[in-house]
Amino acid sequence: MRNLTFGEIISAVRYDCRAFCTTALLVASTHCLATETDSGAWTTLGLRHTIDHEHVAGIDVQLRHADDFNQLERLLVRPYLSFKQPRGQLTVGYDAHFVNQPKDTTEHRLWQEYLHQRQRQAWSNAFVLRLEQRFIESVRGIVWRIRPLFEIRYDLDGEKYLAARNEIHINANDAGNGPDAGFDQNRTFLVFGTRLSNGLRSELGYHLQVLDRTDTIIRHHVMVTIRAHF
Repeated sequence: MRNLTFGEIISAVRYDCRAFCTTALLVASTHCLATETDSGAWTTLGLRHTIDHEHVAGIDVQLRHADDFNQLERLLVRPYLSFKQPRGQLTVGYDAHFVNQPKDTTEHRLWQEYLHQRQRQAWSNAFVLRLEQRFIESVRGIVWRIRPLFEIRYDLDGEKYLAARNEIHINANDAGNGPDAGFDQNRTFLVFGTRLSNGLRSELGYHLQVLDRTDTIIRHHVMVTIRAHF
């Protein structure tokens, strides 16, 4: 198998780079209009189990701290089941959000997701499309939301990697007294990952969240993730 040229590698990630650059410009311009900023941390523990060569089951538990790390904003519990496809992976799951801030509430979500990946030597990129149905306490009707995500990853030495991800949230409908249809938020992630052992991986990163509310809200988060696969 021949080695790819530098030009071919650049071409492979060109589309993803354009997407990230466009998002960076939008986020930078939005930052100037922000009337509220906050910082916090997202801490995630994930477990995955291979059922057979086509099916994987897993669960994530995540704590989200806000208000400059002083308040637990929410607890998220996310079980899911993945089906391997010839060119990707299909996943269905359920989210339980136990929200403390800005008010005590509970939100349930059903979601369906398709993942497509490409590998070019040390570089890889991925596209994830998620469709979710949100059942929000005190909101009439179901809120449908579309969440496309792009990722670029560079493998440093087989054990460590760098990744950049961007995800857009778009509300697909107006649901009574709930969120309005249209742009909801944007999430940008910068990640350093380490494979600690066979089946155990950790990630440390930065997350920039831009929310379209009555006033634009910008949140800066430290991200710590540990995932085990058995």
